[in-house]
Amino acid sequence: MIIGVGQSTFETLNNDHIIELDFFDIYFAYGVIGVFLFLSYISFIVIKSKLKSINKKMFIFSPYTGYISILLILLSFLSGHIFNSGMAAIYMGCVFSLMYYKSNYENKLS
Repeated sequence: MIIGVGQSTFETLNNDHIIELDFFDIYFAYGVIGVFLFLSYISFIVIKSKLKSINKKMFIFSPYTGYISILLILLSFLSGHIFNSGMAAIYMGCVFSLMYYKSNYENKLS
């Protein structure tokens, strides 16, 4: 359980059924290392958004990125396929990248 068995082997061992909770799916498919990488990435996003929200005048969307990432963590513990969803991944990437948006960047260009 340190490395995990992989997603397809995990589904094969469970007769094509998964647990439908992201944390447990990641644990049984990718092991302790996968859970550690998953939680460290989400912690990095939350900490980075909190550090960038100190300068609210420059990075105006960074507090929202922290709130949305915490909301996504809570939702992934209650329902499945939040972080493993291909459809939601595009929107999560857009939301996570909003913390780097500088509000006065357009004013410097003109």
